[in-house]
Amino acid sequence: MFLGSTVFMVVFSVDAVDKWASPWGQISVAAACLIPPIMLVIQYGSDWINGKNIRKELYFVPALIFLGILNVLFGQETTNNFKGMGLFLLPFLGAFMTSTMILRSYKECVVILRLYCGMLLLMSIYGIWQYSLNEFVVCNGCDAAVAYRALFSSNPIPAGAIILCLFSGPIILLSQSPSFNKKATLIVILILGAGTIFLLGKRAAIISLLLMAIFLGIIKGGRYRQLIFLILPVAILSCFFLQYLPIEFQEKIHSAIRTPVQRLEMYFYAIHVFKDFPLFGIGVWTSMGKFLWNYDPMFTSLPKDFENFKYLINYGTSFHNIFLYLFVHMGALFSMTYFALIFSIFLGLIAYAKKQPGVKYYVLFYFIWLSGLLIPGLTATLLMYPDINFVFHSMLGLALNFKNFIPSQGSADPFPRPQNSI
Repeated sequence: MFLGSTVFMVVFSVDAVDKWASPWGQISVAAACLIPPIMLVIQYGSDWINGKNIRKELYFVPALIFLGILNVLFGQETTNNFKGMGLFLLPFLGAFMTSTMILRSYKECVVILRLYCGMLLLMSIYGIWQYSLNEFVVCNGCDAAVAYRALFSSNPIPAGAIILCLFSGPIILLSQSPSFNKKATLIVILILGAGTIFLLGKRAAIISLLLMAIFLGIIKGGRYRQLIFLILPVAILSCFFLQYLPIEFQEKIHSAIRTPVQRLEMYFYAIHVFKDFPLFGIGVWTSMGKFLWNYDPMFTSLPKDFENFKYLINYGTSFHNIFLYLFVHMGALFSMTYFALIFSIFLGLIAYAKKQPGVKYYVLFYFIWLSGLLIPGLTATLLMYPDINFVFHSMLGLALNFKNFIPSQGSADPFPRPQNSI
């Protein structure tokens, strides 16, 4: 059931939210997210409670639900806030709770990672084929939801981010030092995924690939480190040949230089809004244009630049930064609780690696994958996309059960279930 929900969320959830007839799109996403954990709780909940085998991290879940309700009640646009908070919490609940409960053995951890490998392979092939047909060309005059079609998204940034999320499968499986054939297969899958990201042409995902490659070179050492030190000078020297590139590539590079000024302005605008709604936030999907009337720009002081910035603010409900988005839209109470959950998981993972030196290598590969999401997180509200949200929180659940991923380090199941259960 969980594997089916994962495939549905990755392939269909974005279209279900944006295009499917209401309320069937919302119902299908809710069902895919909630049915697996509800079935587990109904079947085994009493055993876990009686045995007091509930992990401390799961106590964050009711706290976040309660704070999410308060965020909706104190939000500026209640209807939109309810829909937006639901879109965030449903994949979080479904993925995090289910993966925490069922990834209790090496076999189950490997199954979900192999599923990610398979989806990454198929999505990469599909993306390359899609590019060969229309090169992801914008459809002038089309509705915004279908104006740009990249993989299963109308936005190339989250399209690249879901590819990076699925990188978790081959990257973590590579940490096991598999046989030559398996290693070659995993590397081919990663190369195809990287190729798809380059075809999408979004700098955040491309920089993330370079960041992961650098970390991998540092950790692996030897010839891998030499390769990284060869790539960096080539990348720097290539800057002198930009004028010989096709015009469309030159324009993308030039826009990459202009855009950061507006993104820096977003930080100050976020502070401007946050100081008036610090505890519970303005609510998810609340329009940000209503707070411009008394804002004095910091970086976009020129009239033309500030007009462009105001257009970005009035056009959407996003700071193009998941960290700013969480604090401003969901408030400090919700955001701090959510980040406390994440840091608790990561600190536990690091502590376990220190106690068991043999698993240090596996944990480092996990953080290599995680580093690939940092740059896209600074340029887009990643967790507001249900497919990315679901895969990311599934991987948080795997981190909680990481000791079960290593066969020689496996321990007793924290959520004991009958051997013949599914």
